[in-house]
Amino acid sequence: MLLRRYFNNLKLIFRTNELSKVKKADIILMSGDHDLGYRLNNGKKYAQILDSLNLILNHFNFYTFSIALPGSQIFGSKTFSSSISVSGLIYRAHLLERIKSKLQLGQFFEGNLIVNTWLRILSKTKAKVIFAIQPTPELCIAANKLGINVCDYQHGVISAENYYGFCYRKKFNNLGWPNYILCWDKDSKKWVEENISSNSVPVLVGNPWYLIFKNNLFKDVFSKGFEIKNNLTFKNGPIILITLQWGLENDFDNNEIGVNKFLYQLMLNKHLSFNWLLRIHPVQFNSETYICKIKELLSSLENVEWEVASSLPLPILLRNIDLHITSHSAVTIEAESFNIKTALLNNNHAILYDYFGSQINKGIAEIVEPTYENILDWINKNIPSNNIYFETNLEINLINNFLSNILNLKKNE
Repeated sequence: MLLRRYFNNLKLIFRTNELSKVKKADIILMSGDHDLGYRLNNGKKYAQILDSLNLILNHFNFYTFSIALPGSQIFGSKTFSSSISVSGLIYRAHLLERIKSKLQLGQFFEGNLIVNTWLRILSKTKAKVIFAIQPTPELCIAANKLGINVCDYQHGVISAENYYGFCYRKKFNNLGWPNYILCWDKDSKKWVEENISSNSVPVLVGNPWYLIFKNNLFKDVFSKGFEIKNNLTFKNGPIILITLQWGLENDFDNNEIGVNKFLYQLMLNKHLSFNWLLRIHPVQFNSETYICKIKELLSSLENVEWEVASSLPLPILLRNIDLHITSHSAVTIEAESFNIKTALLNNNHAILYDYFGSQINKGIAEIVEPTYENILDWINKNIPSNNIYFETNLEINLINNFLSNILNLKKNE
């Protein structure tokens, strides 16, 4: 798998016709392979955040164009947005920048070569705004030079780790922040205000993936997606969603598919009246070995379903479950919008409070010591969950107001 990816990346370096495919547009959207977590009925990959935003932007008559983030293997006809790739241009710039640094040839080149390449690409688009998932510092610096506003759209937990930490931009002297960070909820916006608002402006706009299902929009795109499939032959009893995260498969507390070993024992207990929906991370779909192991461990369990749970839009699942259990998935934030309680099983409590301190303080999420008895006790105490509600911040006009009032963009006639 790694060898194949290496050769695919090597091929990208020699692609030479990418700049000719760049088009003019008011708004550019950029997402990568990891963001393409949903597959439409026609087989095309769909980025829940930015493709949903794209539908909404087109609904408001904004002209958009999609570019795959560098390193993406999925683009063009494989994607709903028909995104183009610029990986060859960026990879060559990375290679030359590394050679320049190693040989100390800075006097022969003006500026950072990666930034300069983004300048060439973005100049051709004539865009006013870029929406991206964690846009790189080089991209942000280039866009800033051209007067293009860059908006990082929240796609999970916002914390001081990695992208939102200052070390990420150390070599650029802390330059290269997006102009705006678009937040799903008030708690995420508050974190940005308290921690990095001197670098990026937080704006509350809601989660576009949820806006679509709340407002029953674009049913022609999702066809059957608005109703849960009828092949869930569960017995009477609560439905519990387990969301997995890639990279936990070899953790001491988890089994080979990344499920906590005590939670897995509960799933095996046929005397319990629980029904389990196991949602695997999109990255895990890329591993044939992992999928084979999932089938091996779960195929004989009548009260466990993973294929439907992993393929349906998450908002549909959250409409139809009673409780949510995870290690530390951002679905905890999304479940809150449906008033679904979450059990957090990660032993690193500092991370849990960093990620979900607000949800824990509200009681909508709870840290549960991962033992058989504790997990079972938490489930029994929290069933049934409360009625579903949507927060008022999930209004579709928030996005339009942001574009019109803050960025001073006007709808196309």
